[in-house]
Order: sequence, then C-alpha cells, then structure tokens
Amino acid sequence: MTSAQLLPLWGRRPPDVWRAVGATLLLLLFIAPARSADRQAVLAEMQVRGILAPTQSEWSQDDWTLLWKLKKAEAEGAVDSLIKKMRRIRSYVVTIKRPDGTQKLLLTPAGYERYHFIKSQDAIHVFESRGIAVKSVFHLTDLTGRFFFDSAGGLTDEGEAAYDAIARGEAPLWKFDWEPIPEKALPKEMRGDPPEILALKRAGMVELSDEEENWLLETTRCSENELESESSFRSVADSWRRKPRYFMSPQDPVFALVARYRGGDHSIQGLGGTATFGKGGGLCR
Repeated sequence: MTSAQLLPLWGRRPPDVWRAVGATLLLLLFIAPARSADRQAVLAEMQVRGILAPTQSEWSQDDWTLLWKLKKAEAEGAVDSLIKKMRRIRSYVVTIKRPDGTQKLLLTPAGYERYHFIKSQDAIHVFESRGIAVKSVFHLTDLTGRFFFDSAGGLTDEGEAAYDAIARGEAPLWKFDWEPIPEKALPKEMRGDPPEILALKRAGMVELSDEEENWLLETTRCSENELESESSFRSVADSWRRKPRYFMSPQDPVFALVARYRGGDHSIQGLGGTATFGKGGGLCR
C-alpha cells in the first residue's frame, strides 16, 4: 500500500470520532506520519501492538481505524489509567525501546477494549450526573438519532464524542431515542417530506397536527387502531424524522370534527345523538 493509498483510506473511516480530540491534533499526530510514506514503520507498529500477526504485510481499513483508536486512547491517558485500575496489565500493553534507550508502553487491542469499558462506565456516571436516569442513559442519541451506547453498554463513536466534549467543558447536544429528530439536524435534502408522506398527500389526504389527533381520539373515544378501522384516519411513521404523522381524507364524515376543531370549537360535549355518533356520543364506545 502506497502513501497515496493511505490518505483516501484515512478519509473513508474515522471522521465520526474526529470530533473527540480535534482535527489539528490528529493531523499532527497521525496523518503526517502516513504522508511521510513510512509504511514499514506503520506495519511494524501494528505488528508490535498485536493488530497484525508478524507474518502479515498488509492491513485493512479496520486495522487502520483500530490503530487510530489506540493512539487516541493513549493521548487520553489510557495506559496510566490501566496501570492505576488493573492489577495486571501484561496483555494490555507492550514495551518498546526508544532510540535513546528509554522504554515506552504501547496499548494493545486488548488494552483498548479494557480502557474502552472503563471509559464507558465513567460515561454512564457522567450522564447520570446530568440528571439522566440510568435506564434512560442507554436511550441517548445524537440529534440525528445515532445511539450513544451499543447493546453491550459500550460507548459508540457518537457517545464518545459527546463524553469527550463534556470532559472539555463543552455542552454537547443530545436527545432520547423516543424523541423525533429535530428539523435543523436533518440534511437539506431530507427537510421536506419522505416518499411515504408524499404518497398520502398526493392521494388527497390532509395532515392533522398532534393536537388535532389527540382531540380527535378523545372526542371519538377511539384508540388509534380503532379510529383507523372506523375511518380514513392513518398514522404513518416519518422515516426521516422518526416520528408519527397523522392523515385523514377530507371526504370522510369524521373529518367534520377536524374542521370543527380548526374553526375554534374544541369542546367534546354535545356529541351524543348526532348523526355521526349516535346515542353513545363516541364513534367507538
């Protein structure tokens, strides 16, 4: 692999984690060596750390990303952290001799996994200290809906970026997975309607607001499923915003209630005995 091949390889993978330490530091510490075309030094380092076997002479994109993560963890003090918290660190670090005869400890993949576990546990406590219940911590996402923790409880790239920002005294933005994606967080090409919503609008369906939908359910005494069975009402998931949106045909007799609500009459009284609802006062019960 040539130095010309190294640069696009770098560009394809680690950027999600870039935010955690700053592009300038990374350029100085990591990209510059790749530009020097010192391929043998990179290969030797991967072999010493245990990323590659001694007989391997090529690395993959995942190997390159792992080396980047090991260097980032070392810059955060991962080796010192392991020395303080673990009784034995033999499998977690390797010792190399510098040209001046001094020794240096390098993080191994096993060491990174252990450090990442410790960091993930620390992150949980930090998010809790921000007033988030421990169960809700695992529902945290960035504003585009990418989770902060994986299914095993480890920090994802997005979660690590948020935790690192807190450590720097910054205030990262987040939401819970049950909350919709904010409009400002969507790419420009996704700020309109997704295909499933466009199809309903082209079919003549009219969108209802959340308030209108709640009032309609209360007035008709229906659940969403019941209202869908008894009328043209449809609840459709917006795949771009990850939230439900509500529609109904304006030709549906039940839509008269929506028109009434939009006219300013928000009462739910006096519905009994109407042609629409009969004696019970509600469409469903």
